[in-house]
Amino acid sequence: MNSRAFKFRPYELVQEFYNKGCFEPGPRSGHRMCCDESNLFVYGGYNFESASDSHNLYKEILSYNFVSRKWRKVNTNSNLDDKCPDELASSSMIMFGNTLVVFGGTSYPFGMQCSNKVTLISINYGGTYRIEELQTLNEEREQPPGQYGILDFASQCWKLLALSRPEIDADHPIGRYRHEIAIDERFIYIFGGGTADVVFDLKTIPVYDLKYNKWDKISTFPDPDQGYPNPRKCHSLVQHTIKDCDKTKEETFIFIAGGNCHEGPLNDIWKMSLSSRQWICFRQTSLRTSLFFHDACITPDGAMYIFGGITTNLSRSNNLYKIWVKIPKLSVICWEAYLHYFPRIYRESREFMLKSGIPIYFTNRVHNQCE
Repeated sequence: MNSRAFKFRPYELVQEFYNKGCFEPGPRSGHRMCCDESNLFVYGGYNFESASDSHNLYKEILSYNFVSRKWRKVNTNSNLDDKCPDELASSSMIMFGNTLVVFGGTSYPFGMQCSNKVTLISINYGGTYRIEELQTLNEEREQPPGQYGILDFASQCWKLLALSRPEIDADHPIGRYRHEIAIDERFIYIFGGGTADVVFDLKTIPVYDLKYNKWDKISTFPDPDQGYPNPRKCHSLVQHTIKDCDKTKEETFIFIAGGNCHEGPLNDIWKMSLSSRQWICFRQTSLRTSLFFHDACITPDGAMYIFGGITTNLSRSNNLYKIWVKIPKLSVICWEAYLHYFPRIYRESREFMLKSGIPIYFTNRVHNQCE
């Protein structure tokens, strides 16, 4: 039992310390991650010093359980060399139910070999994960780079939405890489990104209007004290909807951390409301070191996790950080306190936990682990 008094610390970045003596992931950059209420999942990544792939890429899927603080390499239905794409850096990944959906990516040398494959990874707690390529159809074939499309999972068919033609339409965004996106019922938002020579700012945001199927631009509003975030690429972004106390209103925010700009790597953390478009700087906390080519994810309760990336001295990290970006339910704070005082509760059986009065939705967080 932990004798130190528990203190809930929202809006403060703290480092997660892994379970001693257990497997630890290799330092990496260019990976992707998602999470649910129990685990986070890391896909791919790059490290020229330690990755086992011939292209210095990590051909692996990792999981980290928030209760046991243990990392695991997950078991899959076949050899990852057969099912996993070779393009394991700077892909896109979302979590849809119990499935990780991976799109695109690059191999090494970066940008020389890119992918447009869609890979599905079915999560099976305590069992084997199924990984397979989604066989998609293309309504609009042989389109040049810069197209914008939507994938219908029911028909497994890509549909072209628009081509990027900034030379004839000023509202079309210029081509870029390592930007991040957010989405609401009306718009797809593009935050930052860059090229070899340009880093895009966060004052004016390119948006794709889903209602009228056209590109537009929106202006944002600065933090009253800190102004606008620096232009950046290779940053992380998560999106989270926060409800007010009586649950009658809700507001969707994006949270960005770190990145790279012309002046060098960044260590700041910002949030912006998609409705008010107001930037707010987290003045009381920041990343422990400037960081880029990292990734982040956020739990349904509002805990943002940041993992890996390239640090100020250009070394790669395998550190994991956590920050509560909102005040969660009291039951969640109580669960955090319980884990603080009884950190080895994950060793107990499901039956013991339920008989001890731990609610089933927290018990599941302990036993939904990857073997």
